[in-house]
Amino acid sequence: MNAGTGPVTFTQAGGNNLGMVAAGATNELVLTGARAGIVIAIPVENNAGGSTAAALTVSGTAGVTFTAANTYTGTTFVNRLLTLSGAGSINSSSGIIVDGSGAEIIQTSSITLSPPITLTRGTVDGIGAVGTIIVGNGTGGIITNGDGSNGTLTTSPLDFTGTANLVLNIAAVRNLCHTARSWQLLNTPNNGVGEITINLNASLPLLTGSTYDLISYANFTG
Repeated sequence: MNAGTGPVTFTQAGGNNLGMVAAGATNELVLTGARAGIVIAIPVENNAGGSTAAALTVSGTAGVTFTAANTYTGTTFVNRLLTLSGAGSINSSSGIIVDGSGAEIIQTSSITLSPPITLTRGTVDGIGAVGTIIVGNGTGGIITNGDGSNGTLTTSPLDFTGTANLVLNIAAVRNLCHTARSWQLLNTPNNGVGEITINLNASLPLLTGSTYDLISYANFTG
C-alpha cells in the first residue's frame, strides 16, 4: 500500500465496526507513506482474519499512523515513521523491530504499547507507556520522550546491549523517562561498545547547584 501526493485515510463509515485492512496471501502487509502519510483508523488483521501470523512493514518518509486496535499477530518492522495515537495499538504483534535510517516509532496512544521493542537503528519516542525496549548492538539507537514536548515516557524494562543515545526533553523539573522495573547495561563502555550518551534539552534554564530528576528506575544492574 503506497500513499502518493495526498494523505490516505482508512476509516469505518458505519457504526458496526465491519471495516478492516487485511494482509495478503503472503501474510505480509507493507505500508509505504511515500509523499503523503497513511492514517488507518480501522483494524489491521491477519490474512482474511485467519490465525496465520501476518507481518507488517512500515516504510516511506511521510509515515503511517494507527488510531485503532490492530489484531495482526506477526512482527512489526519499523523502517521509517510509525505513530500510535488516540487509542491505537499493535499489542497483538509478536514484537517490534526498529531498524533503518529515519526509522522511528512514536507512542502517544492512551493504550500501553506492550510488545517488546528491539531498537537497532532509529528512535523510540513518545508520551505514556511502552513495554520492554532492548537496545541492540547497532549504531544510532535513540530513546527520547515527549514527541516534541517534555512529557514522560515509561518503559518496563529498558535493556542496553549496544550503543545508544538518550535524548531527555525536560521543563527543568520533570522526569524524562521512568522505568517501572529495571535498567540493564549488558556491555561496559570502556571499549566503546555499549556506550550510552545522554543529551539534555531543557525548555527552561537549569540553575547551577540545583538537582533535576531526569530518570527514575526501580532496579539498576550492569
